[in-house]
Amino acid sequence: MTATVGWSQNVARQFRAGVLGYLRTTPSLYNLFRANALVENIGEGQDRALYLSVDEPQGGRLTSNIHEQNTIVPKWTEHSTGLDYLVARILLSKQDVDKHRTGKWLSGNLIQDTIDLVVPKMMNQFDQIIAWGQEYADSPDNLEVFSASGAPSTITGIFNGGTELKGGIGKDDDLQSKGDYVATVENHRNALRQAKHELNEYITLSDLNTYLYAALENQFYETAGTTERQRVLEYNWIKEWMNSVNFTPSTSTKYRMAMIAPRQRPEQVVGGKGPQENFKIFTGYDFAVYPNAGGELVDNYYVWFIAHSFKFVELRPTAIQRTGDLTLT
Repeated sequence: MTATVGWSQNVARQFRAGVLGYLRTTPSLYNLFRANALVENIGEGQDRALYLSVDEPQGGRLTSNIHEQNTIVPKWTEHSTGLDYLVARILLSKQDVDKHRTGKWLSGNLIQDTIDLVVPKMMNQFDQIIAWGQEYADSPDNLEVFSASGAPSTITGIFNGGTELKGGIGKDDDLQSKGDYVATVENHRNALRQAKHELNEYITLSDLNTYLYAALENQFYETAGTTERQRVLEYNWIKEWMNSVNFTPSTSTKYRMAMIAPRQRPEQVVGGKGPQENFKIFTGYDFAVYPNAGGELVDNYYVWFIAHSFKFVELRPTAIQRTGDLTLT
């Protein structure tokens, strides 16, 4: 193995470690799903995931005798889905690398500088895709998203998937009056409970603008000066209100809120069968980094590939309650 190849392969390991380090310290949907055990890696090189879904059976029948009973058929369905790929190629010129290896790189650490640029960019894109599917904002390829088969893929996320329940007191998606934000989360929670998602550890998600206006002008208690955001965060059944610039779609004019119930209660999983998770992210290449051509120079460039293959699957669409396009003050 030449020194060049060995160095390139070692850098690939540093890139991988940099990805893990970034994930541990950065609030993101990726971290949120991992913290709730909603990410399953099916192995590098795999391009399809298998999973079970559960259909809720009918109940009994109220009759005048035992001969008119209803038939209950528990049903678990196996599905197969292809993974989607978020991929990029990292190029560093031999001249920059030589500066780094001789201690002359001006900022101190070429590799860490590259990690600091590349990893956040791709993590932000991943969050945008989970939030908005193919409407994600930060796409360099005119929103062309391709599945493993190479055909255009229709990808939905949290804010354009799940079950729509309009926000506000009037359920009209107009959040310009006092109490509209509180009514939105109350209605979402009620819908989740009616759909038998009663874990009582719900997570509210919104774009930054919606989160901002919940504190600026809509006040729940006028005399106490308590904002609606403060009132919402007082609820012990809301685990957190996650908000991010990554939750705004490519049009930049759609503002939405959503409430999710990540998991079912263990006792609600019949006989231990079927998924306890309400939705899941399957991954194959999990922000994996590999040197091109085994680490050899290509046209005086060092080349690495970074790949993340994944699929966001709604096992129970009712576990995501989201608004339509919101009108903010």
